[in-house]
Amino acid sequence: MRGRYGAKKPEHDDGIGIVSSSDLLIFSAAYYISIGMPREEYWHGDLFAAYDYLEAEKIRQHRKNQEMMLQGVYVYRAIGAYAAWLGTPLGVKNGNRPKPEPYDTELIPLTEEDAKKLEERQEADRLEKTRQYFSGGGG
Repeated sequence: MRGRYGAKKPEHDDGIGIVSSSDLLIFSAAYYISIGMPREEYWHGDLFAAYDYLEAEKIRQHRKNQEMMLQGVYVYRAIGAYAAWLGTPLGVKNGNRPKPEPYDTELIPLTEEDAKKLEERQEADRLEKTRQYFSGGGG
């Protein structure tokens, strides 16, 4: 098969996997252009710029993966808050159907600084509840 510039598509039928550098450049161009590298820079720019674009793409993919995982965690928590309520029959009489748990609106900490702030806030809440309990205001 011939590419856009008449170069033969790299094939690895020989078992060695040797491809000419010009063929490799031609068939890699579309990928680098798709990740944001300008065509002019790809063909006439610094060779190490392509490496920078490739590393930036790896970082973007990793970040996207983390965002999707975090979104899954939030969905899991939201469903978990309603799990007991969803698991009961709809026609429960006498109002015995359990109430859904309140959804945890606390953000999931992504950095050590966020985790430390969350831990400090939770500790302050525990101390406040303890103070209220022993002062006769709760329990």
